[in-house]
Amino acid sequence: MKNEKISTGAIFYSDVNFNGESHSYEETKEVISLPESLNDKFLSVKVGELSQINAWRHYNDSEDGQIHQVWNADQADIGSIDGLSKFIITPKNSGIVAVRLINQSGIDDTFRAFVNTYSLKNPVDCYAGDDYEICGILQNKGTEYVTQISIFDFEGNVISNGSIYFVLEEDKVKVITYPETAPNHVSFSSDGGYRVTFTLNEIR
Repeated sequence: MKNEKISTGAIFYSDVNFNGESHSYEETKEVISLPESLNDKFLSVKVGELSQINAWRHYNDSEDGQIHQVWNADQADIGSIDGLSKFIITPKNSGIVAVRLINQSGIDDTFRAFVNTYSLKNPVDCYAGDDYEICGILQNKGTEYVTQISIFDFEGNVISNGSIYFVLEEDKVKVITYPETAPNHVSFSSDGGYRVTFTLNEIR
């Protein structure tokens, strides 16, 4: 219904002003990548009063022309995103964090980072050179969210293992490490907003 109010989740519509075919989604701890039949098809959305949506134009976060928007209220026209491909629905005022792995070790191998942020449903595997992967939902600003990091080589040998902490600030996600738990051979940098890079450095 056009005037319907919902408490959580979202209802997407195939036309502006909440008209056309509707599709409902609940809050989730996973990114929803739209199938080809729905890609770029939604033109408006009703957002639950207790929810918010992180939305992207392209499936790949680093693709040229990528647009990221956050909606925490009803949007009668989402044309400014130039076609919706994927989204995640989270509690209102929460943040997300996405990570990628870069290999600067000098070793030609297929390295993989196992990233387990305990606010996300499933751990994430990030391969060196791949795009950002969403690995956490951060609901409270200033809280340190513990995240297990393990780096493996192609044969499954553990190269590095430890814990870091993600902290949601006003305009970005910060990484905090402590000497007694930080993974060896790995450095961390905030790329602005919700993006963080893990760099595997020289292994001695």
